[in-house]
Amino acid sequence: MRLTDVANTEQLLRIIQSIPSKKAEPFKMWLAQVGRERIEEVIDPELTIENVEIIKNCIGLIDMDIEEYIKLYKKGGYIKEMRKYVGHAPILTCACGVIIENAKGEILLQKRQDNGCWAIIGGSMEMGETFEETVRRETMEESGLTLGRLEVFKLISGRDRIIEYPNGDVCFGPGIVFITSEYEGSIVNDPEEVMEHRFFKRSELPKNLNRFDKDIILDWANRK
Repeated sequence: MRLTDVANTEQLLRIIQSIPSKKAEPFKMWLAQVGRERIEEVIDPELTIENVEIIKNCIGLIDMDIEEYIKLYKKGGYIKEMRKYVGHAPILTCACGVIIENAKGEILLQKRQDNGCWAIIGGSMEMGETFEETVRRETMEESGLTLGRLEVFKLISGRDRIIEYPNGDVCFGPGIVFITSEYEGSIVNDPEEVMEHRFFKRSELPKNLNRFDKDIILDWANRK
């Protein structure tokens, strides 16, 4: 038997790190991440305790029934709850937005707090919601408006729906966009997410449109 026929853990890791193939890169990156985390835990033992708590919480989630899941996610939102376990890693969400037109045929846009760009009203679906329930809830939360009859405007999907937010969170958010001219109430901005709401004419849209809403807004502007 040759010495190269066997290897201990340290030797195997050294062999893996020396593999030049691109196919090995994801595994190398994972090893580097795990190594960094272990070093940080040695420096700060509190991190080990935090990781144990996360594992305990995950085990607790496994034993929950559907109604318990729904109650849990309604407290802080599905995405915020998931971020406790996956950090900034990509997650799959379902986006629901709405184009609101006034009597003049203008579109209501909101200026986002996170990037200062103009976007349509919308957000992510919570567990157990329908598409319409999601967009009605998001509209009430972000603008204070109550929506009337909704029509489907556009379905959105594909690689361009992989979104990286300013805080580093990544998600894949295919979904649906509605359109309506029926709404009630006075606009009240959600201070955590919105700087302001404003109606715009088709010919006077702002230049700094949100990257992931731009095609939707321009599609609306080009329709008659």
